[in-house]
Amino acid sequence: GTKSFGISHSSQSSGGPSIHSATITGGCVHFLVKLNKLPPNHRQLFRVSDDQGRELPHRVESFTMGETRYDFVFVDPAADATGVRITAFVHTARKVEAP
Repeated sequence: GTKSFGISHSSQSSGGPSIHSATITGGCVHFLVKLNKLPPNHRQLFRVSDDQGRELPHRVESFTMGETRYDFVFVDPAADATGVRITAFVHTARKVEAP
């Protein structure tokens, strides 16, 4: 699709709990994926498809607060799509020893 998107993030604290906010703009559909306590050296990937099984191009914008990662997944599904499925994959680095 040709729809656009934008995201801005801000944080503020005045002695109490921090307040975080995100502002979303544009015409794309967006989803928020919250991932807690991810292992170090991880990588996450997303697969997005519509209700008809078509893979959808998408864009991910992320930010981390403490041990929580927030991934905003933006997608512009076709007009005839009635649903969207997001599958998240988290990969961690493994050490392999040679024989």
